[in-house]
Amino acid sequence: MTDAITQLVNHLQPATGEEVQGFLSRHNPERHAVDKFLSMDPRLQRVVINKGSMVDARDQTAVLMKRCSEVMRFWQSGDIGGDLKDGDWICPGCLDIQFAKNHLCRKCGTAQPPNSGHKSQAHGWDAPAPQQVAAAWAGGGGGGGGGADDG
Repeated sequence: MTDAITQLVNHLQPATGEEVQGFLSRHNPERHAVDKFLSMDPRLQRVVINKGSMVDARDQTAVLMKRCSEVMRFWQSGDIGGDLKDGDWICPGCLDIQFAKNHLCRKCGTAQPPNSGHKSQAHGWDAPAPQQVAAAWAGGGGGGGGGADDG
């Protein structure tokens, strides 16, 4: 596993039970969406939560289902749902694609980690392919930690 993958995977702390319940208490999605969210690895729950409030969404169930599906798709296949250009990077906090010029995620405010982004003359780093990140997450252990410290 490269340092860039390790940094990306280790960046996220699992969502705690209190954070999950707080997120759900501020929203009113249907039960099947809540069940899908609750069945996710706590690190992936953190990503869904980091995507921000759904209070203004017309259909909170659809928004939650879409977020869960996008995060799971990335975790399973490395598919981020967009094209990365030279220097672009994937936010480890919410999986939003960031332009090379952004040093903070425009969606959740997470700082750009070192060694993120494609090889760039301006920044001089190589980043893992999304598939490598997904494989590292999948190989990094399952969920259910409930916020417990892994090491």
